[in-house]
Amino acid sequence: MDWIRLLSRLLQAESLPGQEGEAAALLLEALKGMGLTATLDEAGNVEALLGEKEPEVVLTGHLDVVPVGDPLHWPYPQGTVAQEAVWGRGAVDMKGPLVAMLLAL
Repeated sequence: MDWIRLLSRLLQAESLPGQEGEAAALLLEALKGMGLTATLDEAGNVEALLGEKEPEVVLTGHLDVVPVGDPLHWPYPQGTVAQEAVWGRGAVDMKGPLVAMLLAL
């Protein structure tokens, strides 16, 4: 899995509250690509299971980002890899940590 590319694509996906569908589809695709049983429920939540043994561990996060001003004032477009970082809304809260959770699996 190309984790940087996944994060870049997630950051490029516009995911304002109530509009997380594209980002959820990307996350679902990544989970299935890792061999996990993954689903998208009616509310737009992505759920995945790894293994069948106790104890259970729950990893949780969110895909929505807050609206901001004019993107022309941003140092880089969403999802740009530059200066040893991936730039964009959600890189720190919470799309980046979601990718880190997948990497930890």
